[in-house]
Amino acid sequence: MAYGDDSLSNQWPKRLLGLVVGVIGYILVKALFAGGIASLFGGSVSRIEVERAISGNPDTAILFDELKSSYPDKYAEFLDTVVAQSKNGLTRAEARAHGAQFMRAFLVSKVPAISQASPAALRTIGRAQLDLTEQLNAESLQLCADFAMRGISPTADLSTTAIRKAAEVSAATIAAARAGESSPVNRTSGTLNDADAGAWAQAMLRTGGSERLLRAMANADAMSSRDQCDMGQVIFRAALALPEEQSARVIAYLIWEASRQPLPR
Repeated sequence: MAYGDDSLSNQWPKRLLGLVVGVIGYILVKALFAGGIASLFGGSVSRIEVERAISGNPDTAILFDELKSSYPDKYAEFLDTVVAQSKNGLTRAEARAHGAQFMRAFLVSKVPAISQASPAALRTIGRAQLDLTEQLNAESLQLCADFAMRGISPTADLSTTAIRKAAEVSAATIAAARAGESSPVNRTSGTLNDADAGAWAQAMLRTGGSERLLRAMANADAMSSRDQCDMGQVIFRAALALPEEQSARVIAYLIWEASRQPLPR
């Protein structure tokens, strides 16, 4: 199989990717409500109450700890935003949507830095992403397929295990952003060269993909839910099977493409 075939052109990765950046907006807001703050909406919520609510959820602690450590100003801004929303009388649904957009915008702004993170930092994102997709596959084929195609909606219902794994993706992404800012590498961003694309496609065939699946990616919307879910797993499994720096370039490319997609509704 030649990667240069029309059905395996560089267009197909662009159809897969609500997934890396979109996850953080969902998880931050999900953690907030899972921590008990939902009962406070409709009244005035203090900063202390907000922080107590989010720190009380062990499944998402890794995410909030990383955000507070790496970007304390953004963490404080997020808390203040939630307080303001409560004072303005937002409903839980409205607050969830606003919170997702807030964090989505923050992380999208960090995509250039993320793409300059070390191979180890980017591969950590890839491993966490694969773990999450495999968890979704074990729980719900449709949710796994939806995630591969559009990312996680702020209204999606995830299990505790999936929330924890998604928090790990988000924490790894925040850590990579900080690493890319503090110790950037000299890596071309936002594109995928033919050599990397070809190696990635071949790795997919070695790690559970098939020619049929790769060809189907040219029209991802027409794929079955099973194929969409499998696709979401194989793209990261294959990326992680590549040599370290090549793997990092592919994962950085995936993140760039994810940042260009709208936040799932």
